Amino acid sequence: MEERWGFLTPWSAALNKRLQYNHLEFEEGVRDVQKRRLVVTLPMRKFCSDEEEFRLKFQQVREALMLLSAVAHVDQSGWKYLLSKHCGVSLGKEGGEKLEEEIPARFLVLMDLEEGKRGENADVDSDIVDFCCIRQQKLKVKIFLLL
Repeated sequence: MEERWGFLTPWSAALNKRLQYNHLEFEEGVRDVQKRRLVVTLPMRKFCSDEEEFRLKFQQVREALMLLSAVAHVDQSGWKYLLSKHCGVSLGKEGGEKLEEEIPARFLVLMDLEEGKRGENADVDSDIVDFCCIRQQKLKVKIFLLL
């Protein structure tokens, strides 16, 4: 697996300790099934030295999620390998239910909305727009472009 997907290590590192796969969410539907979700915690300004550092980390996480999501669609075992070995996600033990189930590339995104409520930063409201917008095609992290 490392030989095939190891080139994604820099992006995977951007997600290290930002992903968890243990959040159960009740999904309403015909069968009302509980499903696990990948929870991603976005960078927070209060843990960054300045706005530039925050924006860089924010962009790295966005790019990493896009690339690793593509892997999930073409190689489920490669996706699980990257999540467990490079992103620090606990997928359980060999043969366990958690490890054996297919993991869709769907995320529950956690953001620091309290910062905006406290009036500390007016940019907070635009962060989710920036995270989802097409601008991401134009703004690529330089370190990743060098690879």
